[in-house]
Amino acid sequence: MADDKDNKAQVQLIMDLMISEPVKRINFMLGSMKIDGSGFMEVFNALREGRIKVGVGNIPANAAASYDYTDNVFDLPRANYGNGAFEKMLIVHESVHAIQDARGTYRPECPSPTRATVTEYEAAAYVAMAFYYRYAMQTPLDSDNPTRSAKPVYKLGDAIAQKLLRSGKTVVPDDDVMELRKAVAADQAYIDIGVKLDSLNFMNGIGPRR
Repeated sequence: MADDKDNKAQVQLIMDLMISEPVKRINFMLGSMKIDGSGFMEVFNALREGRIKVGVGNIPANAAASYDYTDNVFDLPRANYGNGAFEKMLIVHESVHAIQDARGTYRPECPSPTRATVTEYEAAAYVAMAFYYRYAMQTPLDSDNPTRSAKPVYKLGDAIAQKLLRSGKTVVPDDDVMELRKAVAADQAYIDIGVKLDSLNFMNGIGPRR
């Protein structure tokens, strides 16, 4: 990770993204999670207050960008990351994890069997980024680059976003949630880090507001 986690330009880019019109329009419920503008505003405020930071270079294998819930850091692959719609979409994906972390209640000393799973959290992030791309570009995700967007997790996330937009509904059906969760568990990037269908998340919060 770069020594300067307070990369001002990248912090500002993500803050601007969190209050952009395409992000503010995202509004859906997946399992126990509500993902909408108020959640992205939580991330905006946490970035502004320094409770979430931004670093460059500390990216896990097979990831384009990441959110580190232990240190509360967005990790980006390079300093100028996020200039195009596809890269902004991937930041939106990670920002959903920041929302989940901000609302997280995991404590090692108090395990809870009702904690959401990693695959459920990832499913929500894939749906959110598909909504963002559709709102920002006025086109389905796979029109950007069919090869790059061909991963099942991308295609299923986009199909769910399309289904909700066409129906006018905001709640992802349970069957669709499970299908996307299974796709996450079958994706090599998640297999490589030991994620299984029912692996529990460890989101533990980002600290009190200043």
